[in-house]
Amino acid sequence: MSSTKTATAISNESVRLYQSISEHGEVTSNYKYLPGSPKNYRFDGRTGDFNLGGVKPLGKKLSLQPIAFRFMEDELFARKSDSTGVVKRELWAEVFFIDSNNAVSFIMFNNSSARQLQKLIESLFYEDVVENGSLRSMELMDVVLSISGEKKENDKGKYFVTSFEFEVAENSKVLEYRQLCEDVQIFSRDTITQTAEIILWSNSFPFACLPINVSLRDSYSDEHINKLLN
Repeated sequence: MSSTKTATAISNESVRLYQSISEHGEVTSNYKYLPGSPKNYRFDGRTGDFNLGGVKPLGKKLSLQPIAFRFMEDELFARKSDSTGVVKRELWAEVFFIDSNNAVSFIMFNNSSARQLQKLIESLFYEDVVENGSLRSMELMDVVLSISGEKKENDKGKYFVTSFEFEVAENSKVLEYRQLCEDVQIFSRDTITQTAEIILWSNSFPFACLPINVSLRDSYSDEHINKLLN
């Protein structure tokens, strides 16, 4: 776990932003994380509610600052088509963040909710932030998301799709979380498969944890723009 002692610091300069140093010179992470098993938050598209691990209710809204993300098409959780009964291939987005208890966490969105988030990422590209005295395109890791469910209805009945609002995050937190992801592989073991086709991802997502033959789709004809959207 990341909360265990990892090194003996020589000076405060050797401590990363996400770490603390004890009076004995021992360096520890400020965040709890069992590698490959982040804390599991969920959105219920049937009710518009959020919950923790499918058990603890969390209400109708969730606020988080992304530290990494990945979009993919895959056959996850044995979800079957209502018409054919066959396990269906869907669009999924997984977003990693630090929750209010300083635990590395993640939440997944699929289909319409995932597309809503992808649209937000694309729109952020046209906004600018200042970093090291220069302008760059805004990324999902630069914002704090406020997420809620929006009621929809079709011939099958009522359901909820997530809507996303955002405000710009503190630059100090953006840099801190970036360092965390540089040093620690943040991923969910439960969603690592051989069948995923990855569509969009953040630079902070650890590709080293994926199968060697993972399928990547370049969603944009201009490779440079695709990287900026991360």
